[in-house]
Amino acid sequence: MSGNFLHILNGDSTLFQIQKTKITGDTLVWREVLCEGPVSEDIVKSDFWIQRLQFFSENYQVDAEAFHEKTIKEIEKLDKCEKYDEVVLWFEYDLFCQINLLGALALIYQKKLPSQPISLISIGEVSGYKKLVGLGEIDAKIFPDLFENRIFLDGDDLKMANTIWAQYCSDNPLPLLDLADNAALKFPYLRPALEAHFKRFPSIFNGLSQTQQEILNFIQSEKIETERQLVGKMLRQENYYGFGDLQYFKTVDTINSLIEKNVSLCLSPLGEKVYAGKANFLSTEKNEFWLGGVKNNQFFWDETLNELIPNKSN
Repeated sequence: MSGNFLHILNGDSTLFQIQKTKITGDTLVWREVLCEGPVSEDIVKSDFWIQRLQFFSENYQVDAEAFHEKTIKEIEKLDKCEKYDEVVLWFEYDLFCQINLLGALALIYQKKLPSQPISLISIGEVSGYKKLVGLGEIDAKIFPDLFENRIFLDGDDLKMANTIWAQYCSDNPLPLLDLADNAALKFPYLRPALEAHFKRFPSIFNGLSQTQQEILNFIQSEKIETERQLVGKMLRQENYYGFGDLQYFKTVDTINSLIEKNVSLCLSPLGEKVYAGKANFLSTEKNEFWLGGVKNNQFFWDETLNELIPNKSN
């Protein structure tokens, strides 16, 4: 495990874990959330990061200094890539991580970095664990084995990742699953993550995303007194999103008109209609946001066909 490595880590919890091991090298913590907000193909350009700062500023009150310190300064470590023997990426199975992984690989590809080895540790299924797990959930003692069994990526793999990233950033997400199938050997968790991405588009049944629908399901089926309790249940629910509490609180905000806050949370009269499929949320609320390179109202998720279909009314 000795050598001059640059480890690109999916978050601070993985940094905390890897620091417990004897794995050597420098670290770059990827603190972006590329599955949220507007994105564009040319991730290497400064305009991309200006756009991202604007998104974080408007939606999460992140200021320019904090964004530069926490995100940009980390990513700039790639500019000194030539001093490392190998670049190792550590990412997880969920949508949050897989889109960040695509962005990181697209950035490496577009920067035309020196041709030192690039390897990937992408986990979900781990021996000894009954469910899909992330790097922050497993024993740090497993990290050396993960490192020894890392997968090496070649130029074609980087090109493929860049192609999928470009499609994610385009106004047509439909080819994404076929592209993910073509990349399944090196990126086995990409297709399930992109399937979860498709379910973020409004349902043809009632105009809600899968996550918005799950929030209403909890409110209908359980006694939930506060939004914090509701978000806690969403966080414990197994899915392929990988969202944190900030993303779920934000999602609750998007459907506030469907929820009433009395002694406990319940559905409003409009919420009852939308939940039953008697009203379409998109026709009552703007509920517009970016999903990759397209606004969510440009496509519908059809549960009966199990596929994404264009919104022909736009």
